[in-house]
Amino acid sequence: MKKKIIIALKGLSKVGKTSTIRKVYEQLKEKYPNFKIRDLKKLPVNISSIIIIKGVKVGIESRGDPKPKRRLSESLKSFVKIGCQVIICATRTKGETVKAVKRLQGAYEILWIKKVRLPYKKHERDNSEKAREIIRQIEKIIRSKKPVQVRRRRVNIE
Repeated sequence: MKKKIIIALKGLSKVGKTSTIRKVYEQLKEKYPNFKIRDLKKLPVNISSIIIIKGVKVGIESRGDPKPKRRLSESLKSFVKIGCQVIICATRTKGETVKAVKRLQGAYEILWIKKVRLPYKKHERDNSEKAREIIRQIEKIIRSKKPVQVRRRRVNIE
């Protein structure tokens, strides 16, 4: 069975979590122009979507702020229910968003990527480097040779 992974960008407000996730999304669209997409919510800046690349379901939620309440929890619940093998999300450094991700430990491997505040020129470069790191993780799963066996099981993330 392919491994299932949550890639969580963890950091304070305004450190580039959403910008990095947007870069991942745009680069995946460029690299895999035929991927299928299902938007969970239409949002002007943030992304809340499920994309399918070569049979691998990837859930993407860029909003990692604790408000509006339970936004991340709701998205994670949807991603699990739909059978996403990869989930990309943003969290703060502690609190409800971190707890929402940790509740899925065991069902998913969790890769925490820390984002810190940097000067502007370094900030943009860091966003790009983190986006490339995330895409490498996604591509490892896409390249794995075994077929996906999604086991339906109830996960309580409330």
